[in-house]
Amino acid sequence: MASRWQPAPVIPNITSSSRSRDPPPFIPPELFPKVVGIDLDGTFWTNWLNKDEVGIRGQVTQEQRDNLEHYITPDGATQQVRDKTNPKRMFVNMSYHMPQIIRDLKNNGVKIAIVSKNTSKDLTDRALYYFNMADPSHIQPLREQEARNIKMISQVDYNEVYDESKQVHFAKIKGWSGASYDQMLFFDDQPVNMDVELWQGVTFFKVSDPTHGLSYIDYLQGLELWRRNRDIRHKIPMMLGQDSNVGHVGYVGSDAATKDRYAAGKRRLKSGRPSRWGHALYVADDPDTACVFSMWGRESDPKTNHWISAVFVRDRKAWLDLPKVWVPEFKSVKQTPTNTLPTEEEAANIQQARDEFITKTYGVKKPYVLFSRHHYMDVFKDTRIPQGSRFNELVVYPQIQDALFFCVPIQNHAGDLLHGPTRTLGHLNYNSRFHDWGIKKNSETERDFWEKGEAWA
Repeated sequence: MASRWQPAPVIPNITSSSRSRDPPPFIPPELFPKVVGIDLDGTFWTNWLNKDEVGIRGQVTQEQRDNLEHYITPDGATQQVRDKTNPKRMFVNMSYHMPQIIRDLKNNGVKIAIVSKNTSKDLTDRALYYFNMADPSHIQPLREQEARNIKMISQVDYNEVYDESKQVHFAKIKGWSGASYDQMLFFDDQPVNMDVELWQGVTFFKVSDPTHGLSYIDYLQGLELWRRNRDIRHKIPMMLGQDSNVGHVGYVGSDAATKDRYAAGKRRLKSGRPSRWGHALYVADDPDTACVFSMWGRESDPKTNHWISAVFVRDRKAWLDLPKVWVPEFKSVKQTPTNTLPTEEEAANIQQARDEFITKTYGVKKPYVLFSRHHYMDVFKDTRIPQGSRFNELVVYPQIQDALFFCVPIQNHAGDLLHGPTRTLGHLNYNSRFHDWGIKKNSETERDFWEKGEAWA
């Protein structure tokens, strides 16, 4: 399926001679999110506007914010807000590209949200008041140095600055704006804040260099990511048999409550279960494997809480277009520790590093799904699964799960199905789907199969 995404036009460098009043090219509104959230420290501006450092060399007035002043570097290229009494140590520089980014968003009808955990809204509001830009309502504005007449804070629609999880920020923004989470894009410099993507569905893009803040390249890449996420969204068919576009891609074992979430197309909730490739839906190609995991950690539960479900994609063409990668376990692609649960910050840093490595090594960008072989586990003893054999897993990250996937419950009492005399459900054999599904691999992947004497095609 051809992608519906088209790159946004790059805004030309603005010079004093570029004073045309020709209207900008029309860009369909669906190519932009409804809300773009921007972090402050390390994103909107460089450094940290730290209330514990502002005024430590003297207070100008009783109001701490009065210590701040607006300054433009001698070359005219950088706007800075700094402490009047300590200007060389306490300052923040607005991202050089921020006026251009704000102008593009405003000209395309996007609501702008400040989403920050900074502990002093008083200081951040003053800084946003000092930073300024050319009026975005001008069709072709003058050079920034000649037309700084609009306060940045006047361009902010939602100003959420408080020291809480950014999920709280976006929950409030959702209420104010009426936009759904999948209609939002968030730029931030801290991987730990990708929790808004994991649990809510906001597209998260990490700033590449916090020492410079959000760049225009970051901005375009973030828009591109949001558009890719949007393009895989499809509705769940009303009746399975009436939609020939759906595709069966595996099986999953779960408890009864999770089974209901999956059937509704909702993402997996946070749990303490190990997730070596990050938080995701882990899908098996073998129904026996799914049966085992329906009972794993729930051995003392009643049989009615052991469920196996068939996993489907809502649109087969979107599935075939979706980037896929097969990585070997215990090799160069870093895994999240499973012997001890990492902190949220550790898990986020690992996930960010893994995404970047996969993009660099395999040429696969988010959103993608990941395949891998998994070593044998003792939990498979006394089952039909051969002792010592590895099994396949498909890792579906949350942003993809609630956009493209849904499940159909097959049977509870999954243990009865597992220990029955014969297999009653088909085995999908992921390792024979490289060509059919367009799964990317590299020499390390191939070598992993060869070393274990396993087939792939």
